[in-house]
Amino acid sequence: MTVFAHPIDVHYTLKGIDGWPRLQLEVWGVDGFGRNELVGYGVCMLPTAPGVHELRCATWRPCGTMREQISTFFLGGVPTLKHKEVIATPVDRFRLQTEPSGEVHLTIGVITKDFGRYGVLA
Repeated sequence: MTVFAHPIDVHYTLKGIDGWPRLQLEVWGVDGFGRNELVGYGVCMLPTAPGVHELRCATWRPCGTMREQISTFFLGGVPTLKHKEVIATPVDRFRLQTEPSGEVHLTIGVITKDFGRYGVLA
């Protein structure tokens, strides 16, 4: 387990709940030989209610072809995505062969302003 305790400050302006922001993750680690390798990708919806929220974001990584799996076993490294937009679109992701690779635990603070003015209910 690794703790990444760095605040990330993001401001969004929107007038409706359509297209509510999602947090897209790409988790990397260091293997036994000091090489950077992909641990997993993940995406989760940000909460719409104000306050502090504890989130769990499931991560996954592509399996790759049989040749890539054999190469991973003997040489290390894992397959990565060429097009990262697949991470956030579930329709495209269901065509991929993936394997689960753990969870990322997040503590998110959400502040909302003027939702009632635009008819957005949290």
